[in-house]
Amino acid sequence: MKENNINEVLVDLKTLGGISNTQDLVKKEKSKYFVSFSSEYEIFEDVVGKKTYENNNGELLLSIVNKKNDIFVALMEYIRKTKENIKTIKKALVINLFDHYQYIEKLKESLEKAQVNQSIINILCDDLMEFINSYISKQDEFLTEYNSNRKDKLDMEELLSDNNKLERFVELPDFKKYFIHDKNDLRGVRLEIKENIRLIDEQNEKLIESNNNLLSGMLNYLYSIITFFLIVDKQIDRKANESLEELLIEPLNIPRSETNFEKIPKTRKTKKDKVEGQLQIVTRYEISSLDELLNIYIRDIIENKIVIKKCKNCGKYFLPNNKQIYCEKCKKIPYDMRKNTNIIKLTYRNNYKNQHNKMARNMEKDLRIREKFNKWNKQAKEMTKKCVNGKISLEELKAWFKESQKWNKIY
Repeated sequence: MKENNINEVLVDLKTLGGISNTQDLVKKEKSKYFVSFSSEYEIFEDVVGKKTYENNNGELLLSIVNKKNDIFVALMEYIRKTKENIKTIKKALVINLFDHYQYIEKLKESLEKAQVNQSIINILCDDLMEFINSYISKQDEFLTEYNSNRKDKLDMEELLSDNNKLERFVELPDFKKYFIHDKNDLRGVRLEIKENIRLIDEQNEKLIESNNNLLSGMLNYLYSIITFFLIVDKQIDRKANESLEELLIEPLNIPRSETNFEKIPKTRKTKKDKVEGQLQIVTRYEISSLDELLNIYIRDIIENKIVIKKCKNCGKYFLPNNKQIYCEKCKKIPYDMRKNTNIIKLTYRNNYKNQHNKMARNMEKDLRIREKFNKWNKQAKEMTKKCVNGKISLEELKAWFKESQKWNKIY
């Protein structure tokens, strides 16, 4: 996931709906999730699904980070479809709600296919459904009132442009109920009609602003999720020294919490300095949306300067102890096996670089060169994976790379 891609999305969201502090526009009746943190573990509670997940500290965060590219790609597709589905009536943003339900379902399918943590999928899709359901009645109210005002405005403009109609209008029985000037004072009546048109325009501007702010609430929500990934990317192997607070456009919205002393349960494997039944501090947060959960992690990352590292062996992200370069699982793998895996990956990277350079040199000569290279690279990845899994030897992999160097003439 490239940082410039994220920044493009952020700019795009701001342009589309305007990023404003609209978190209170859509409120769930009560919290559907709780997350508790202690020095030993974290517990995620799904009140609706009546499920409880107990993890080691940081496991839920890492389950998100390790799928950040999949989540980002799925959200990008959702944002793209949302943009295509937004139509503008004058200055108002209006969406086709039926199509939007399908977009949320497609988003869910994409995340499940990528094996993203099911709790995260549930919160994200539930949040988006809450926004859309809240938007349904508001959009209907907006369109009804807005169109009614527009009709009244057109009728009034017609009176101003047609003296005969105006003269007939002032003779109507209800005329005196709505106008101050006498029917014989047509100049005064025209001034009143112009003022009424101005008031209608002003009212419709407020309707448009209210409507767009509600839609901006959803865009602001997506912005906060993407900001989380941007902050995570900044902290991976400490690639940047800039202040992470600068990435935030507004203060973090941290959900309500309560802190208590609880005993370490007997089911937990405790650290050496901890014993079963010992009291520990547990902070429990009420979570009503995914951005609230992510904001808790963002605050911890910023305040505690948490570094997230990429395992040198398997490529997964983990929270290191000091200068640790392998995740807990790979630390247990014998050195020789890790070294062999690194050699295999280095073999692939060297060949990839050489063949990519060949593609770049022949772009003008062969219009299909990129397509041919992609086919070769796909097969190269499959062969490399076979070697890592022990299905073929390193020598066989090297032989394949040597034989496939003429891919630009074969495919």
